[in-house]
Amino acid sequence: MNNTRIPIGSTLLVINMNNTPITAYDKIFLLVFIVFFILWEYKRPARNNRFTITSVDMIAVTNLFVFSLLCKFVFQPFDSLVAKAPLGSFPFEYKIVFAVIFMDFLLYWLHRAMHTKLLWKTHWFHHSVTEMNWLKGSYTSATHISMYVAPQLIIGYYILGFTTLEMMGCIIAGYFIQLWQHANVSVNIGFLSYIFVTPQAHRLHHSLSSVRNKNFGALFILWDRMFGTYAHPSNEKYALGVPKKYGLLRGLIGI
Repeated sequence: MNNTRIPIGSTLLVINMNNTPITAYDKIFLLVFIVFFILWEYKRPARNNRFTITSVDMIAVTNLFVFSLLCKFVFQPFDSLVAKAPLGSFPFEYKIVFAVIFMDFLLYWLHRAMHTKLLWKTHWFHHSVTEMNWLKGSYTSATHISMYVAPQLIIGYYILGFTTLEMMGCIIAGYFIQLWQHANVSVNIGFLSYIFVTPQAHRLHHSLSSVRNKNFGALFILWDRMFGTYAHPSNEKYALGVPKKYGLLRGLIGI
């Protein structure tokens, strides 16, 4: 039996890994999340879209899978450098709080930069979908994936000194956020909607109109409220997509 121990304050969180490969756990969570959102969309869809899986969907999923794995391979941790991470000795819970806030802040500005003329071609493919559901978040170019994944891995391993298990926890959280953002559902989370992104807020970001230049936050909508890029999702009476497409191959690469 293989136990992994994570210090949390003055206690120890002991995780029994049995003999299951650690890399399998995030895939298990992903599958559970997908089933959850499929059922939720089926029971209470925000838009009356008939869910189908197209050939472009499968190409987009494959593109995301391949380039995500490539990024993880290129930026795989070197133990000698991880051991020297400046914040590596901090308690686990402090590192998680820092990672959640700082990384989301960084991704807000990175996402906002992708909507500029200089970087739009790395990102337009993500906005090319005309219907939203849990699967559509997979529409990402190779450059988009690299620009998002690389800084998270570098900061996680070489600044915060995350272990493989801790990084896996972050990846699992990222899966949920990605599916949550793009799900064809609407939620009422009360006052928390002033802090956190809701599916309807992110769906408005995929609008065909200039409102796509609003609501850049991934987890926290608070950044949009602070920096003047918030738009309130008052209804679902708007079209999704982009005014101009540059072709599937260029979309997949991001050029």
